[in-house]
Amino acid sequence: MKPTKLVLLSVFITAVIIAIIGGVTNKVLANRTTSPTVSAEQIKEFQQREAKYQQLIQQANDQLSKANAQLEALQTQVAQTQVAQTQAVQTQTQPTQAPASDTSISADKAGQIASQAAGLGETPQNAPSLVSFQGKTAYEVNFDKGMIYVDAQTGDVLFNGTVPQQITADKAAQIVTDYLGNKAVLKVDQVTINNVPLYRVILRNGTLAWVDYTGQITDVQLPAVVVHKNLGSGGGGGSPSVSAPANNMQPAASNPPAQPSTPPPSTDDNHENRGTETD
Repeated sequence: MKPTKLVLLSVFITAVIIAIIGGVTNKVLANRTTSPTVSAEQIKEFQQREAKYQQLIQQANDQLSKANAQLEALQTQVAQTQVAQTQAVQTQTQPTQAPASDTSISADKAGQIASQAAGLGETPQNAPSLVSFQGKTAYEVNFDKGMIYVDAQTGDVLFNGTVPQQITADKAAQIVTDYLGNKAVLKVDQVTINNVPLYRVILRNGTLAWVDYTGQITDVQLPAVVVHKNLGSGGGGGSPSVSAPANNMQPAASNPPAQPSTPPPSTDDNHENRGTETD
C-alpha cells in the first residue's frame, strides 16, 4: 500500500474516533442535571429560624439554672429552719428538778423504756434523773442523738429527741409554697418512693414537689418547657415554637420522670431518678 493511502486511512480513522468521543461527551453533558440554586433571601430566612431556635434553647437552659439555684436555696433554708425548730423545742421543754416522791416506776425501768424508744445501738450516756417536764414528773435520759423523757407515773415516752419529728401534710404544703412563692395548692397526698414515705405537693400550674416527713424537700418538678422545631416541605423550613402544660394540669399517679439530684439537664430531665412511686 502506498504511503499516501496509509495517511488518508489514518486521518479517516482519527476523525471517526474524534466524532464518537464528541458525541458521547455531548450526550453526557445534556443528561446532567444542574444543581438547584439557593437565593440569598432563602439563606437569610433559614439563618433567622436557626437563631430563634437557639434563643428558645437558651431560655430553657436559663430556666433550669434558675430552678437549680432556687432548690439549693430552699435546702439551705430548710436546714436553718430545722435547727431553729430544734432550739425552740429545747427551750420550750427545758426541764426542772422534780421531787422523787412523784414516781411510780424506778430509774432503771425508765432507762429501759428510753433505750427501747431510742432504737438499737443507742445507750444512755448517764443515769436517768428526775425532772419536771411540761408539768409532769419525768425521767430525763440522755443519748448521743438527744434527750428522751419518760413519764415517772405511767412510763409513757413524753418526748423523744433521738428521732426527727414528723411534720403534717399541711406543713409540707406550707414549706413548698413558701419556697416557690405559689399558694395555689391543688392536692397533697402521701406516696412511697424506694420504700421511703413522702408527701407529694401538687400545685395548680403543674409543679410537683416531694417532701420527706422531717420537712426536707427531696425533689421539685417544674412545668416542662417543650421546644418544637417544625420542618417545612423543603426540609429546612418551619418556625420553632414553645408550649407548656395547661394551668390546671391533673398530675398522673404514675412515676415522675427520671433525674437529681441536682437537676437538674434537658428541659424535661432536670430531676433526680425518684425510683418507683406508689400512692
